[in-house]
Amino acid sequence: MTDPYRTTHETTIAYDSLKDTANALQARYIALSRAATGDPDQQQAWNRRILAVRDAVSGVDPDDREAITALAQNLGRRLRELKGTG
Repeated sequence: MTDPYRTTHETTIAYDSLKDTANALQARYIALSRAATGDPDQQQAWNRRILAVRDAVSGVDPDDREAITALAQNLGRRLRELKGTG
């Protein structure tokens, strides 16, 4: 039998990890937006990505650990792809 407290705890930890990953990705997007000074179109593109991350995190069901994990993996992949950019 699965302990409901443990399941809730694990889901909470997964969501916290998702938020950390999302914050790191948004911080990278902010840095890239600032680096694009003088190119308003590029700045706007990075700002749209910031908002898209925010919306994705807001849209995930906080009780669905599989959805949380999938989104965290997706955002983590994007963050890794940006390493060395800018």
